[in-house]
Amino acid sequence: MKNHQRKSFFFKAAFTLLELLVVIAIIAILASMLMPALQDAKARTSKIACLGNLRQFGYAFNCYLNDYENTFPRSIWPDAWYSPGVIPPYIDEKYGSVWKCPADNDSTITLISYSYNEALMYTKMNEKKTPAQTFLLGEGEIVCFNPLVTPDVFARFRHSSGMNLLYIDGHVEWKKFFIFPTIYKDPFWGK
Repeated sequence: MKNHQRKSFFFKAAFTLLELLVVIAIIAILASMLMPALQDAKARTSKIACLGNLRQFGYAFNCYLNDYENTFPRSIWPDAWYSPGVIPPYIDEKYGSVWKCPADNDSTITLISYSYNEALMYTKMNEKKTPAQTFLLGEGEIVCFNPLVTPDVFARFRHSSGMNLLYIDGHVEWKKFFIFPTIYKDPFWGK
């Protein structure tokens, strides 16, 4: 009799196949609800890392401007702003590459994710009337942005349909999708 009670005890404590399937279904539903939140967190993380990259470029450009009498570098091959000898000596890469945005999976033309404002080439920082409105670097697919060569084609809005920008006063900002001003005299270009 005692032997029979033990067997029934074990059978009562076990899950049925139906109960097991219900638990698995609940776990699958919870996991599917959690996935979008995790993807959103990953996107925000890459956006913040990209902003950090641009901030580091801001420090590097500030050091460059101090060393070269507040004159912005040229941006034409082979002496582009990122070529050896211009900005790289001011960049400390011991924590990873700042040249690529973490969300950049389509950079096939260049090895960098950021484009320089070509309108600043050889101009002086102290001549700029609106440094908080003039961008220095933006996310792009080419070496430099030029207001005369349709910059919208080469701009990359990688972060929630927006773009990270570094301004010449040193602040970085995320901007929702926008059309680049095509007027060369616009403060956005620094003219």
